[in-house]
Amino acid sequence: MTMLSIIMPIFNKEKYVRQSIQSILNQNYKNFELIIVNDGSTDKSLEICLEFQRQDQRVHVMTTNNGGVSKARNIGLDYAKGNYVLFIDSDDFVDPFYLSSFMNNMDDVVIGGLTKISQNGKILDKISPPYLGCVDINIVAHSFYHEQLETGIYGFVSSKMISLELINQYQIRFDESITLAEDFCFFLDIYSKVEKITFIDEKGYYYLQETENSALKTDDSKINFFQQINIQKKAKKFLISKNSFSEENEKKYLQLITGYVYTILLQSSCLDYKEYKYKFNLLKENVEIVDKECQGFMKFFIDLYDKNKYYLIFFLLKIKKVLVR
Repeated sequence: MTMLSIIMPIFNKEKYVRQSIQSILNQNYKNFELIIVNDGSTDKSLEICLEFQRQDQRVHVMTTNNGGVSKARNIGLDYAKGNYVLFIDSDDFVDPFYLSSFMNNMDDVVIGGLTKISQNGKILDKISPPYLGCVDINIVAHSFYHEQLETGIYGFVSSKMISLELINQYQIRFDESITLAEDFCFFLDIYSKVEKITFIDEKGYYYLQETENSALKTDDSKINFFQQINIQKKAKKFLISKNSFSEENEKKYLQLITGYVYTILLQSSCLDYKEYKYKFNLLKENVEIVDKECQGFMKFFIDLYDKNKYYLIFFLLKIKKVLVR
């Protein structure tokens, strides 16, 4: 029977992790290892995980100093012994036939859907894969950007099974410097190496919304938007390689990138002139073309950015900062 490695990073999830682990141990597909990487939890998460390790030899718990979810997942990948890898977060859970749905459709990359639920168990949304069955990557690429922006399905770390041989062959790992959309960045590397993707109608992954320590709650001030720009550039490069970066994709791409530029400019209001100018020049090096069809206050700033009026932007940012105190 084919072996599956399930990787679960955990940081201070004592409220949820018991249900998450139990849902995995209740699977009708039994030949798996559950690799739990404790990312320096300070609550009772590690204690709960060790309890399961004592009860079931398939559970392997390791611990590391807090270094973020990407580091924890990479540790799991380095340890994994299975033929395939699947990620499950410690505040989510899966139905009893979840693993078998994937193992009945083995391929280098298998993508399913998921179900978003609230804290009280209410179903908020169900995301279905855009295709069913084995689909050529060039066909996938045609609607890739639209689907990703609409549902995020190609970026979610959940509901995806990947060949460990493929991951190790190309030495693909999570970028530990990225704190948001690190999973999308990881999977872009995967998609660029495969000729096809298998899609399955499996929505038995329950993605709990607005939990403690959730990336969805990340403050904009803690996000590196230069990294987000680079991730979108990586997506563009992937689509260009598949001859699928259409005019529509270009328009959506520019809208997204322009939003990042605007946010970076607004976040620069606390910088002195020397720091600001360095940041502005770096931004110009990364983003030369912006969407000039944006509206309102954003359009005013973006027009100045496009005309390279960096000193005027700095002056206006300082005035704006004073006015909103």
